[in-house]
Amino acid sequence: MGGSGNGGGGRSSHNKEIPCEELKFNTQLSSPKEDVIVNIRPGMLLEVILSPTRTTCVVIIDGQIAGTIIHSNLNKLINCIVKGNVFYAKVRSVDGAKCAITVLHENEL
Repeated sequence: MGGSGNGGGGRSSHNKEIPCEELKFNTQLSSPKEDVIVNIRPGMLLEVILSPTRTTCVVIIDGQIAGTIIHSNLNKLINCIVKGNVFYAKVRSVDGAKCAITVLHENEL
């Protein structure tokens, strides 16, 4: 009897379903391109798109890849973009090659 509550509880809380329109998280650009991020300033909105391999998401500025997104919500982000949702990266801070961003749905703008 005690086992029935044990199996589903941890799983559902870990995989809590967030609607694409509500997906929002803070992260840092991974593998930042230093020659590209020198043009990035706090407050800028950058486009988030699927990588050519469709296995990750990249942040774009002026048609160039600024870096990639690594986060526990990456698979959800990929699925939402595949379904036609549009996401942006709002730059929170830039310190050398470190670029802190908030990934958010276009409805949050």
